[in-house]
Order: sequence, then C-alpha cells, then structure tokens
Amino acid sequence: SLSILLPKQYLKVKRRRRENDFIKDLPILQLFIILMLKAKRPLKDIFYVLSFTETAYKETFAVAYRKYIRNNEEAMEYLTEEFKNTKFSNTIKILSEYELYSKKESMRVLENGLKSIKDFATKFKKKKDRLSNIISQFSIGLPFLAVLLLGFAPIVYLGITNLLSFLD
Repeated sequence: SLSILLPKQYLKVKRRRRENDFIKDLPILQLFIILMLKAKRPLKDIFYVLSFTETAYKETFAVAYRKYIRNNEEAMEYLTEEFKNTKFSNTIKILSEYELYSKKESMRVLENGLKSIKDFATKFKKKKDRLSNIISQFSIGLPFLAVLLLGFAPIVYLGITNLLSFLD
C-alpha cells in the first residue's frame, strides 16, 4: 500500500512546485510586457522575447509566437486558453484589443493588473511560507521531544519496576 501512495505524493509535490513556478513568473511576464509596450515594440516582438525568457511560460510563448506569425487571432485565442484561469487572462485580453483602444488607457489597465498579479503572487507565497514555517517549527521541536522522552524513560522504567516489585 505504501508503494501506491509514494508516486501520488511525489506527483503532488511536483505539481505544487510547478504551480508555484507559474504563479511566481506572472508578475515578471506582466512587467516585461508593460516595458516592451512602453518601448513601442509590436506584439510579435514581445512574444518572441518571451519565448526566450527563462520562465515557466517559455514554451507557451514560443508556440504563441509561431502562431502569431501565421495568424495573430489564432495566437491570441491560444494564449487566452492557456491563461484561462489565471490573473494573467486580463492581460491577454488587453493585448488582443491593444490596437483598438487608447494605448495610454491600455497601459494604465496593464499597470493596475500588475499590482493585482503581484498581490496574488504575494498572498500565494505567504500561504506557502506559512506551511514551511509550521513544518520548520515542528522539526525544531522534534529533537527536544526526543530528548525529553529519553530523559524520562529511565524514570518511567524505575517507577514500573518499583511498582511491579511492590505488587509481588
């Protein structure tokens, strides 16, 4: 039964680490996009640069870049699907409509989105740090508990032997 649980636990740990990497990289992506748009770079260049940036989303943007070269709408649909349940989905929507609205207004919305994404990543990190803190506190207390048990073991043994000799 232990052999069945170990692979599940291993996969859960790997999945959590991967999720952490994805959430950790969202503010970096948002900031990169904002800076590139301020530098008046086209979306094609932004996707190209993000496809070589060492983040958890490197492959996603590599695919988006190849799709954008062929058909920009297909690339935006792909990115919308990839970031469907994240705080980054608003950014993709703004990028897909970037040419339709005021650039200044779009930049303001993206910068506000950066704050929101940072807050989300910070809350997620605090939650993870809280669990790590609890585990570290327990690991500090465990040796202390072991020393206490080892210290009381002779006293308990003496008490039990005296009790048994008294009952005989």
